[in-house]
Amino acid sequence: MKVLGLINPVRKELVETIANAVKPKGCIGTFYKNAGVHHTVDRTEEEYSNSPIVVVHNSSFGSYGGFEAATVYDIYLEDGRLMCTLNGEAGEDWDELLENVQVEGLECIVSWLKEHDFIVKTGQEKELIDRFLENEDKCGRFAEVLINEINSDDEGFHKVGRQFIRAYLQENPEMMLIALCGWGMDTLISKVNRTDDSVLYAGSSLQEKMESKLRKEYLPDNYEDDTICDLAQNEFQIIKDEICSECGFDEEAYQELNGGESPFDELQETLFNKIYNLILPCQKQP
Repeated sequence: MKVLGLINPVRKELVETIANAVKPKGCIGTFYKNAGVHHTVDRTEEEYSNSPIVVVHNSSFGSYGGFEAATVYDIYLEDGRLMCTLNGEAGEDWDELLENVQVEGLECIVSWLKEHDFIVKTGQEKELIDRFLENEDKCGRFAEVLINEINSDDEGFHKVGRQFIRAYLQENPEMMLIALCGWGMDTLISKVNRTDDSVLYAGSSLQEKMESKLRKEYLPDNYEDDTICDLAQNEFQIIKDEICSECGFDEEAYQELNGGESPFDELQETLFNKIYNLILPCQKQP
């Protein structure tokens, strides 16, 4: 199923995975156990023991920055677009484009769909895990990501302990991971892949990728040093964001694992100077 308007390959993959799970029934209830129709139509009172909680971004929200946290009640297709019904902190329901859900929320939904057998693990996923086991660097990075997620999880110890013990008794390793760090195996693997900086160098060097995105000329509002520096810095950030999006690389997550360092750090001065020099020749001659 084609999902439009999404640039980030990780986001696109997650949305398409969710869309393919929803497509057979048209609607999946994630709070009540309704299927095929919205929970307001089905009126079933049977609930799941857990439901995905996500953060959405919509500039029309009155909240600071346009962000809002909510529980997902339904995921459904409407006129070819993937939608979700959300329930906010005040108890209000509203419908939202799924593409407005933050990536971490999309990962949470995918984990939930797998947990409840709406998505069946494929042979490709097993092959991916096997490749991890054969790669010491991948295994080491997986451990780093897992420990980092455990340390950053804000669930109370009593909740973590209870959920972990229940998952152990049920012989459910996926839920054991979720109890420990809030994420399932597929999401943790995705996080490892998104922090693998080798994707930035595939096919060409990172510097070549960045230089290929430079414009032929830059025309600032004026040619004062502060204005030129601001424009150069802003352009560097835009190019960096584009490359991260195209490569499926999560710079922020990488920095969390590497003491704040980024693969782009060593290129910042070089690219900044190139942009700066492209601006100066464009000055209008008197």
